[in-house]
Amino acid sequence: MKVLKGKVEIEQTDGATRYIYPDFWMSVVSRLPAVLYPNTRGEEIEEGGKKFQPVFVFVPDELVDEMKEKCGLVDAEKAEFEDFSDKHYPEKPRVTDVEKVLLIVSKTASGKKLTKDDEDALNPESPVPGIEKIGGYKKIAQAYGVNWK
Repeated sequence: MKVLKGKVEIEQTDGATRYIYPDFWMSVVSRLPAVLYPNTRGEEIEEGGKKFQPVFVFVPDELVDEMKEKCGLVDAEKAEFEDFSDKHYPEKPRVTDVEKVLLIVSKTASGKKLTKDDEDALNPESPVPGIEKIGGYKKIAQAYGVNWK
């Protein structure tokens, strides 16, 4: 699996955005597990009177060459992909153990000292249930085993 970058033509009317994809892209769209678009309109590119949005596309290895040739995509740099992902799809905390977190809040409010387990539960990087990070395409890229050149 690779992540490629490119641009997709867009048309905007009455607040709606219509994406215009190359024919080959549409013929293999069901095999593309993820496409990252900007979540704001501030990233648009204008060329030759047309508007485009930058995109990052997860592409199975067997389609990489054709997607590059027929859709004008290029290899994405890992740092560029991660910056884009962080900007548009940042990881967010999610409570995985409400009771534990509420007990920790009550301990803190009453001035009690937190245990190592309490601190780990509040650390989204820790495997201890409490709070974890969700979202973010960096984790998705890792899960797909993206090959970064």
